[in-house]
Amino acid sequence: MNNTKTLITYQERIENILADTLSVYASTSPLYDAMCYSILGGGKRIRPVLMYTIANAANIPYHHIDKAACAIELLHGYTLIHDDLPAMDDDDLRRGKPSCHIQFGEAEAILAGDALQALAFQVLAAPQQHYGPIAQLAMLQYLTEVAGPRGIIAGQARDLAAEGKPLTLSQIDQIHQEKTASLFEACVALTAYAGNLSPDLSQLGRTLGRAFQLQDDLLEQQESTTILGKSCQSDQRLQKATHAGLIGKAAAEQHLEMLYSQAIEIAEQRLPQPAPLITWIRALATRRY
Repeated sequence: MNNTKTLITYQERIENILADTLSVYASTSPLYDAMCYSILGGGKRIRPVLMYTIANAANIPYHHIDKAACAIELLHGYTLIHDDLPAMDDDDLRRGKPSCHIQFGEAEAILAGDALQALAFQVLAAPQQHYGPIAQLAMLQYLTEVAGPRGIIAGQARDLAAEGKPLTLSQIDQIHQEKTASLFEACVALTAYAGNLSPDLSQLGRTLGRAFQLQDDLLEQQESTTILGKSCQSDQRLQKATHAGLIGKAAAEQHLEMLYSQAIEIAEQRLPQPAPLITWIRALATRRY
Protein backbone atom coordinates (compact mmCIF):
# COMPACT_ATOMS: atom_id res chain seq x y z
CA MET A 1 0.00 0.00 0.00
CA ASN A 2 1.54 3.33 -1.04
CA ASN A 3 1.53 6.41 1.13
CA THR A 4 -1.43 8.10 -0.60
CA LYS A 5 -3.60 5.00 -0.23
CA THR A 6 -2.54 4.64 3.39
CA LEU A 7 -3.45 8.25 4.11
CA ILE A 8 -6.88 7.84 2.51
CA THR A 9 -7.46 4.65 4.49
CA TYR A 10 -6.72 6.43 7.76
CA GLN A 11 -8.88 9.42 6.81
CA GLU A 12 -11.82 7.20 5.85
CA ARG A 13 -11.44 5.20 9.05
CA ILE A 14 -11.67 8.21 11.34
CA GLU A 15 -14.42 9.79 9.20
CA ASN A 16 -16.58 6.68 9.66
CA ILE A 17 -15.89 6.56 13.40
CA LEU A 18 -16.81 10.23 13.81
CA ALA A 19 -20.03 9.77 11.82
CA ASP A 20 -21.02 6.75 13.90
CA THR A 21 -20.25 8.60 17.12
CA LEU A 22 -22.38 11.60 16.17
CA SER A 23 -25.24 9.55 14.69
CA VAL A 24 -26.43 8.63 18.20
CA TYR A 25 -27.57 12.25 18.62
CA ALA A 26 -29.42 12.59 15.31
CA SER A 27 -32.90 12.57 16.84
CA THR A 28 -32.14 13.83 20.33
CA SER A 29 -29.89 16.85 20.09
CA PRO A 30 -30.90 20.16 18.47
CA LEU A 31 -27.18 20.72 18.00
CA TYR A 32 -26.74 17.67 15.78
CA ASP A 33 -26.67 19.54 12.47
CA ALA A 34 -24.16 22.10 13.72
CA MET A 35 -21.94 19.40 15.20
CA CYS A 36 -21.95 17.36 11.99
CA TYR A 37 -21.43 20.46 9.86
CA SER A 38 -18.24 21.29 11.76
CA ILE A 39 -16.84 17.78 12.17
CA LEU A 40 -17.76 15.72 9.10
CA GLY A 41 -16.89 15.99 5.44
CA GLY A 42 -13.83 18.17 5.71
CA GLY A 43 -10.43 18.54 7.28
CA LYS A 44 -7.11 16.84 6.70
CA ARG A 45 -7.46 14.64 9.82
CA ILE A 46 -3.79 15.22 10.51
CA ARG A 47 -3.97 14.34 14.20
CA PRO A 48 -5.76 10.98 13.84
CA VAL A 49 -3.53 10.16 10.85
CA LEU A 50 -0.50 10.83 13.06
CA MET A 51 -1.89 8.41 15.66
CA TYR A 52 -2.58 5.63 13.16
CA THR A 53 0.83 6.17 11.55
CA ILE A 54 2.58 5.81 14.91
CA ALA A 55 0.48 2.72 15.58
CA ASN A 56 1.69 1.29 12.28
CA ALA A 57 5.29 2.12 13.16
CA ALA A 58 4.95 0.53 16.62
CA ASN A 59 2.87 -2.55 15.68
CA ILE A 60 -0.20 -1.33 17.63
CA PRO A 61 -3.56 -2.58 16.25
CA TYR A 62 -5.57 0.27 14.78
CA HIS A 63 -8.71 -0.60 16.72
CA HIS A 64 -6.80 0.12 19.93
CA ILE A 65 -6.45 3.71 18.74
CA ASP A 66 -9.95 4.39 17.40
CA LYS A 67 -11.58 5.90 20.50
CA ALA A 68 -8.58 8.06 21.33
CA ALA A 69 -8.33 9.29 17.74
CA CYS A 70 -12.04 10.12 17.75
CA ALA A 71 -11.70 12.02 21.03
CA ILE A 72 -8.77 14.03 19.72
CA GLU A 73 -10.62 15.02 16.55
CA LEU A 74 -13.79 15.98 18.45
CA LEU A 75 -11.72 18.17 20.76
CA HIS A 76 -9.91 19.69 17.81
CA GLY A 77 -13.25 20.41 16.11
CA TYR A 78 -14.49 22.27 19.17
CA THR A 79 -11.39 24.48 19.18
CA LEU A 80 -11.91 25.41 15.53
CA ILE A 81 -15.54 26.44 16.13
CA HIS A 82 -14.58 28.62 19.07
CA ASP A 83 -11.46 30.04 17.35
CA ASP A 84 -13.64 31.34 14.51
CA LEU A 85 -16.12 33.15 16.79
CA PRO A 86 -16.35 36.96 16.56
CA ALA A 87 -14.94 37.29 20.09
CA MET A 88 -11.92 35.17 19.15
CA ASP A 89 -10.29 35.25 15.69
CA ASP A 90 -13.51 36.37 13.94
CA ASP A 91 -13.13 34.16 10.84
CA ASP A 92 -16.03 33.65 8.46
CA LEU A 93 -14.52 30.72 6.54
CA ARG A 94 -13.38 27.26 7.63
CA ARG A 95 -12.46 24.33 5.38
CA GLY A 96 -13.74 26.17 2.34
CA LYS A 97 -17.24 26.84 3.71
CA PRO A 98 -18.87 29.32 6.10
CA SER A 99 -17.74 28.97 9.70
CA CYS A 100 -20.17 27.34 12.12
CA HIS A 101 -21.32 30.65 13.61
CA ILE A 102 -22.01 32.06 10.14
CA GLN A 103 -24.05 29.00 9.18
CA PHE A 104 -25.95 28.46 12.44
CA GLY A 105 -25.58 31.62 14.48
CA GLU A 106 -23.16 32.51 17.25
CA ALA A 107 -25.09 30.96 20.15
CA GLU A 108 -25.57 27.65 18.34
CA ALA A 109 -21.88 27.57 17.43
CA ILE A 110 -20.81 28.12 21.05
CA LEU A 111 -23.10 25.31 22.22
CA ALA A 112 -21.98 22.97 19.41
CA GLY A 113 -18.36 23.53 20.43
CA ASP A 114 -19.21 22.88 24.07
CA ALA A 115 -21.03 19.68 23.09
CA LEU A 116 -18.10 18.40 21.03
CA GLN A 117 -15.66 19.06 23.87
CA ALA A 118 -17.82 17.10 26.33
CA LEU A 119 -18.35 14.32 23.80
CA ALA A 120 -14.59 13.93 23.36
CA PHE A 121 -14.20 12.95 27.01
CA GLN A 122 -17.31 10.80 26.93
CA VAL A 123 -15.87 8.80 24.03
CA LEU A 124 -12.54 8.36 25.75
CA ALA A 125 -14.18 7.32 29.04
CA ALA A 126 -16.56 4.76 27.48
CA PRO A 127 -16.02 1.09 28.40
CA GLN A 128 -13.60 -0.70 26.10
CA GLN A 129 -11.56 -3.91 26.09
CA HIS A 130 -8.31 -3.03 24.36
CA TYR A 131 -6.33 -1.65 27.32
CA GLY A 132 -6.72 -1.58 31.07
CA PRO A 133 -8.41 1.00 33.35
CA ILE A 134 -5.07 2.44 34.48
CA ALA A 135 -4.15 3.32 30.90
CA GLN A 136 -7.63 4.67 30.23
CA LEU A 137 -7.52 6.92 33.31
CA ALA A 138 -4.07 8.15 32.31
CA MET A 139 -5.38 9.02 28.84
CA LEU A 140 -8.31 10.95 30.31
CA GLN A 141 -6.08 12.84 32.72
CA TYR A 142 -3.65 13.72 29.93
CA LEU A 143 -6.33 15.00 27.57
CA THR A 144 -7.99 16.99 30.37
CA GLU A 145 -4.69 18.71 31.09
CA VAL A 146 -4.19 19.51 27.40
CA ALA A 147 -7.72 20.89 27.01
CA GLY A 148 -7.70 23.01 30.15
CA PRO A 149 -6.27 26.24 31.57
CA ARG A 150 -2.69 25.03 31.22
CA GLY A 151 -3.15 23.86 27.64
CA ILE A 152 -5.30 24.87 24.67
CA ILE A 153 -7.40 27.40 26.58
CA ALA A 154 -4.29 29.02 28.05
CA GLY A 155 -2.81 29.30 24.56
CA GLN A 156 -5.98 30.89 23.19
CA ALA A 157 -6.07 33.37 26.08
CA ARG A 158 -2.42 34.33 25.57
CA ASP A 159 -3.00 34.63 21.82
CA LEU A 160 -5.90 37.05 22.33
CA ALA A 161 -4.05 39.09 24.97
CA ALA A 162 -1.02 39.42 22.67
CA GLU A 163 -2.85 40.97 19.71
CA GLY A 164 -1.19 44.23 18.71
CA LYS A 165 1.71 43.73 21.13
CA PRO A 166 5.38 42.92 20.42
CA LEU A 167 6.39 39.45 21.60
CA THR A 168 9.69 37.64 22.03
CA LEU A 169 10.36 34.32 20.30
CA SER A 170 9.96 32.50 23.61
CA GLN A 171 6.55 34.11 24.14
CA ILE A 172 5.44 33.09 20.63
CA ASP A 173 6.75 29.57 21.28
CA GLN A 174 4.71 29.36 24.49
CA ILE A 175 1.51 30.28 22.63
CA HIS A 176 2.29 27.71 19.93
CA GLN A 177 3.07 25.06 22.55
CA GLU A 178 -0.16 25.54 24.46
CA LYS A 179 -2.51 26.24 21.57
CA THR A 180 -1.24 23.72 19.01
CA ALA A 181 1.70 21.54 20.05
CA SER A 182 0.01 20.30 23.23
CA LEU A 183 -2.69 18.54 21.19
CA PHE A 184 -0.05 16.93 18.98
CA GLU A 185 1.68 15.74 22.15
CA ALA A 186 -1.66 14.30 23.26
CA CYS A 187 -1.92 12.36 19.99
CA VAL A 188 1.43 10.74 20.69
CA ALA A 189 0.78 10.18 24.40
CA LEU A 190 -2.67 8.62 23.93
CA THR A 191 -1.33 6.31 21.23
CA ALA A 192 1.47 5.24 23.54
CA TYR A 193 -0.93 4.56 26.43
CA ALA A 194 -3.34 2.62 24.19
CA GLY A 195 -0.55 0.47 22.78
CA ASN A 196 1.52 0.12 25.95
CA LEU A 197 4.37 1.73 24.05
CA SER A 198 7.37 2.34 26.29
CA PRO A 199 9.60 4.84 24.40
CA ASP A 200 9.10 8.44 25.47
CA LEU A 201 7.74 10.14 22.34
CA SER A 202 6.54 13.40 23.94
CA GLN A 203 9.28 15.35 22.18
CA LEU A 204 8.04 13.98 18.87
CA GLY A 205 4.55 15.41 19.42
CA ARG A 206 5.91 18.70 20.71
CA THR A 207 8.23 19.11 17.71
CA LEU A 208 5.58 18.20 15.15
CA GLY A 209 3.05 20.53 16.77
CA ARG A 210 5.40 23.51 16.70
CA ALA A 211 6.36 22.74 13.11
CA PHE A 212 2.70 22.51 12.13
CA GLN A 213 1.85 25.89 13.68
CA LEU A 214 4.89 27.60 12.17
CA GLN A 215 4.03 26.14 8.78
CA ASP A 216 0.43 27.36 9.14
CA ASP A 217 1.67 30.88 9.87
CA LEU A 218 3.89 30.83 6.77
CA LEU A 219 1.19 29.38 4.53
CA GLU A 220 -1.26 32.05 5.66
CA GLN A 221 1.12 34.66 4.26
CA GLN A 222 1.95 32.79 1.05
CA GLU A 223 -1.23 31.04 -0.12
CA SER A 224 -4.66 32.24 -1.17
CA THR A 225 -7.94 31.86 0.68
CA THR A 226 -9.07 29.43 -2.04
CA ILE A 227 -6.15 27.07 -1.42
CA LEU A 228 -6.20 27.39 2.38
CA GLY A 229 -9.97 27.02 2.72
CA LYS A 230 -9.86 29.75 5.37
CA SER A 231 -9.04 33.44 5.53
CA CYS A 232 -5.50 34.35 4.62
CA GLN A 233 -3.56 37.29 6.09
CA SER A 234 -5.61 37.09 9.31
CA ASP A 235 -2.48 37.32 11.48
CA GLN A 236 -1.76 40.73 9.96
CA ARG A 237 -5.39 41.79 10.31
CA LEU A 238 -5.39 40.85 14.02
CA GLN A 239 -1.84 42.18 14.53
CA LYS A 240 -0.53 38.88 15.82
CA ALA A 241 3.18 38.35 16.35
CA THR A 242 4.66 35.44 14.36
CA HIS A 243 8.06 33.86 13.87
CA ALA A 244 8.24 35.15 10.31
CA GLY A 245 7.31 38.65 11.40
CA LEU A 246 10.00 38.64 14.07
CA ILE A 247 12.91 36.85 12.41
CA GLY A 248 11.98 37.06 8.73
CA LYS A 249 10.49 34.59 6.28
CA ALA A 250 13.80 32.94 5.29
CA ALA A 251 14.85 32.32 8.88
CA ALA A 252 11.38 31.01 9.76
CA GLU A 253 11.49 28.57 6.84
CA GLN A 254 14.93 27.40 7.96
CA HIS A 255 13.62 26.87 11.50
CA LEU A 256 10.67 24.91 10.09
CA GLU A 257 12.99 22.62 8.16
CA MET A 258 15.02 22.03 11.34
CA LEU A 259 11.89 21.09 13.32
CA TYR A 260 10.78 18.51 10.76
CA SER A 261 14.34 17.10 10.64
CA GLN A 262 14.29 16.77 14.43
CA ALA A 263 10.96 14.92 14.28
CA ILE A 264 12.39 12.46 11.75
CA GLU A 265 15.45 11.91 13.94
CA ILE A 266 13.27 11.16 16.97
CA ALA A 267 11.21 8.66 14.96
CA GLU A 268 14.37 6.94 13.71
CA GLN A 269 15.76 6.61 17.22
CA ARG A 270 12.67 5.54 19.16
CA LEU A 271 10.32 3.52 16.94
CA PRO A 272 10.86 -0.08 15.84
CA GLN A 273 9.61 0.55 12.28
CA PRO A 274 9.92 4.30 11.70
CA ALA A 275 9.62 4.31 7.89
CA PRO A 276 5.81 4.91 7.72
CA LEU A 277 6.02 7.85 10.10
CA ILE A 278 9.07 9.35 8.36
CA THR A 279 7.30 9.17 5.00
CA TRP A 280 4.27 10.92 6.48
CA ILE A 281 6.38 13.64 8.14
CA ARG A 282 8.12 14.39 4.85
CA ALA A 283 4.75 14.65 3.12
CA LEU A 284 3.46 16.93 5.89
CA ALA A 285 6.46 19.21 5.43
CA THR A 286 5.46 19.86 1.80
CA ARG A 287 1.77 20.68 2.39
CA ARG A 288 0.29 23.86 0.95
CA TYR A 289 -2.90 24.04 3.04
